[in-house]
Amino acid sequence: MKNNIALCFFTSTKGHYDIRSRFKETVVNINLQVPIRDFCCAVAHIKITPGEQDIADDMQKTLESYGFQVEKTTADWRHADQSHQSEYLKDIKRIFNLKEVQACEYALFQEDDITIHPRKHDLRYYLYKSTSILKNNTDVISVRIPRASNERERINKLKQKHGIFSKTADSDEKELYFFASDFSNNPHLIRPRDMRNALILMERHPQSFMQHSEMGLGPAIKYFSYSDMPIAIFNPDQIVGRHIGVIDEQREDPNKEYYSD
Repeated sequence: MKNNIALCFFTSTKGHYDIRSRFKETVVNINLQVPIRDFCCAVAHIKITPGEQDIADDMQKTLESYGFQVEKTTADWRHADQSHQSEYLKDIKRIFNLKEVQACEYALFQEDDITIHPRKHDLRYYLYKSTSILKNNTDVISVRIPRASNERERINKLKQKHGIFSKTADSDEKELYFFASDFSNNPHLIRPRDMRNALILMERHPQSFMQHSEMGLGPAIKYFSYSDMPIAIFNPDQIVGRHIGVIDEQREDPNKEYYSD
């Protein structure tokens, strides 16, 4: 039986450090836990670097074999500069404007280099809890899977260490998740209409929001909540995401604790 979640997957022909197989590892990680075809819809976007159409074609075949609808755009962009952010926002807008995505109640936002590792329950449980949190807390905009083992401490120290306003608070299910002001595109669930509305807001008021997938989208998304802590974050002892978009020697071990500043 299909769930009520759209799986929105973002990848590119560039890969990571010239490793082009990470996207498949991420897809396999999800599919082994919740079959891709069980999602309300599954849409993947491939950003194609000019001259890499053959790579995109192979990626498309792989993604379609798992049940993804594939969207593609071509652009010349670079990691770690504004071209990446500008093009990424276009990709997000394209996917969240699709009628198939908007027809679903919720969306799992998934990049191609972070795998999901439940610790106490299976992934279906955490997806269900995410949709329950969003349904029962109208001022919660996003439910995130953390990466740092000290995620709450990290968020509380952002203002002190980096001058970024941030704070957290207990939830009614404090053993499961907490509230925070910190938005991230680490795997998270969101209402498709909220993401689309945030993108529209950014486009209509470019002077008010950074054109950035997190530093712009975060404030825009939070605009649609009365709460100053509209992000729910699972406790890391429940479930974590692990970064695999690196060389093999630097991969994050899902069984290891990771602490972040």
